[in-house]
Amino acid sequence: TGWTLRNRYSGEFVFNPRLHDTGEKTILGNALPAGGGVEEGERMIAMLARHPSTMRHVSRKLCVRFVSDNPPDSLVERCVATWK
Repeated sequence: TGWTLRNRYSGEFVFNPRLHDTGEKTILGNALPAGGGVEEGERMIAMLARHPSTMRHVSRKLCVRFVSDNPPDSLVERCVATWK
């Protein structure tokens, strides 16, 4: 929470502490203590980026976009292995 665009034309992604929920959160089974700020969002993004489901989902999307509407699972798994 708290992440937004500076304005709708710039595309610049910024953290606004007034829009942030400072309470405790649980993300993918990991407890984030209350009182976090911008570092909480950065930690959450890192957790999501390391999660196998994220790796597989994004890798499949890239393979569909650049290779085939139905990419071979072996290609998707090679992309996941590269991500790791």
